Amino acid sequence: MIAHKVILIMLFLVHLYANTSEIIGAREVTSSHIPTALIVSNNGTGDLCTLKNPCALYHALTKLKAGSTLYLRGGLYNLNKSLKVPISGTKTVPIMIASYPNEQAILNGNQSKNSLKEGGEIIRNGIHLQGREYISIKNLEITHMGARGINILYSSHITVEGCKIHDNFLSGITIYGGNFDAPYKPYKYGYNTLKDNIIYNNSDAGLSLLQKDKEGHTYSYEEGDNADGISVSSGKYNRIIHNTVYANADDGIDLWRSNNSYVAYNMVYDNGRGRGGNGNGIKAGGNRHFDNKEDSPNGKLAIVEHNIAFKNKRIGFDINSGKKVTYQYNTAWENGAEGFTSYDDTMVKNNLAVGNAKRTIIKAKHKNNSWQTATPITFITTDYHDRDFLRTTDAIDQGAYATTPSRSYHDDYPIVPIFLIGDSTVYNNTRGEQGWGSSLAIFMKNPKMLFNQARSGASSASYKNPAKNHHDWESTKQLIKKESSKNGGYLFIQFGHNNKDKNYQAFYQDLKSYISEAKALGLIPVLITPVARLWKYDASHKKFPQVLRDLAREEHLLLLDLNKKSREIFNTYASHDAVAKKFGYDDHTHFNPKGADIVASWVKLLACESDKQLCSQFK
Repeated sequence: MIAHKVILIMLFLVHLYANTSEIIGAREVTSSHIPTALIVSNNGTGDLCTLKNPCALYHALTKLKAGSTLYLRGGLYNLNKSLKVPISGTKTVPIMIASYPNEQAILNGNQSKNSLKEGGEIIRNGIHLQGREYISIKNLEITHMGARGINILYSSHITVEGCKIHDNFLSGITIYGGNFDAPYKPYKYGYNTLKDNIIYNNSDAGLSLLQKDKEGHTYSYEEGDNADGISVSSGKYNRIIHNTVYANADDGIDLWRSNNSYVAYNMVYDNGRGRGGNGNGIKAGGNRHFDNKEDSPNGKLAIVEHNIAFKNKRIGFDINSGKKVTYQYNTAWENGAEGFTSYDDTMVKNNLAVGNAKRTIIKAKHKNNSWQTATPITFITTDYHDRDFLRTTDAIDQGAYATTPSRSYHDDYPIVPIFLIGDSTVYNNTRGEQGWGSSLAIFMKNPKMLFNQARSGASSASYKNPAKNHHDWESTKQLIKKESSKNGGYLFIQFGHNNKDKNYQAFYQDLKSYISEAKALGLIPVLITPVARLWKYDASHKKFPQVLRDLAREEHLLLLDLNKKSREIFNTYASHDAVAKKFGYDDHTHFNPKGADIVASWVKLLACESDKQLCSQFK
């Protein structure tokens, strides 16, 4: 009997470790040798930038082009100004700046508290990326900058990986993707990834002064309340995964007024070293009551999962007025205040909170957390150097190491609902007629996340009118509230077929109304120009497609120009019989099932050409 129990326990542990082997915190990052890389050294000269004849760092930056790799040989690089990357990469040919494989390059700003207090010129940021895309910073050590180690400003698709960023006088890494003091203007920049970095001892404590940098900008320091390990001040869909963040003056990871941030598998501890620092482990947003209005679109929809926050000065996981945040599968241990704080709209489930100075207050959306289940918790070890740190066999479905069957961080982005509104070209399934929206599901990773709410005969105006037993805007909004409460989603909007009389201003106002309400519901609006008619004499829908294009540009929205795409391809068809509905007469507007599948494939293609996050919803 005893032997049988031992076998069962061993099998249980094998199952446990097989399903919870994910490392929390930074992992080792290696680089492969690239023969065509530009090579620099700390004593490099000349113009060749080769392994035998390395050049100087600032000179090598001028030689970058899309697809370049720039390797820094190991050693100390004393900077006399910020490193500013002069160009962007592209999705297919990004730029990489990294330490040479198996060597460590150290970027040193040589700033000290005494030098800053003396009022001299300062080097603000170690690496400054402004208005850039598709750049990777890898395996660098960045220290003693007068402000941030890395500053990502108005930039997208930047990756910072495997870096050590420490002892700088503001945040280790800052992401700024738009003006958070203008919260009703959607953020344009985001999709940056910070992973496997070690970020520590960044502090503005003892530097309560104003300072000017070399470019004449005035910069302020505070008594430790402005230097986080990672600060995501604004922007959208940034990913912070597998970082180790500790001993910073203010917070470990602060999401402030960013939207749809994803924070997972991070180890965050001992933050709040500055006298004025808040000292929270992970802050999940802000901006709830900006200008005393509840409908601000920013500071919301963060997903925080599989993180460990421990021994921070105050709260382990602080809601900080973030809206519609999800905390799941996290562990908070021995923090100086609560393990978790939340609002009524915060989803908090399957978390562990043990040994924190204050108890977590239970709210409506708290589910299966340790403070609800009252399961006695025993950790295998409390030595944070050990791979089993804060792992428990008592509550295997709670905490940072719990198995999550629904989704893994390895997916680029979480799967979210997509709602469609429009006319019969989007929704119809009668008499051999089919809308492209009914076929879009076959291209999605999870077809159950597609909700086709379009209505035959609808215009941008008539869809707002109640329609018994048919889709309308009010019933769609109720569905959105039900299905997108956690992670948001998308609203695809295609009208124009049934709008008449060239009333473009009314069409514009209708669309503005849908966009505004979609944002208030936490959705990302996506405008789609109406699919072309299969009739060469009237395929364009007059100026209605252009209204959509202009509005997308004005509102910084995603646009799928299905009208342009379908006209180009339809014009190559000798006959439309393969895609058009046939009732003994030519139907120039509607599709048969095969045609609907073809048009849906174009919608997927346009989605993937427009946006990485949107593309991740499709196979």
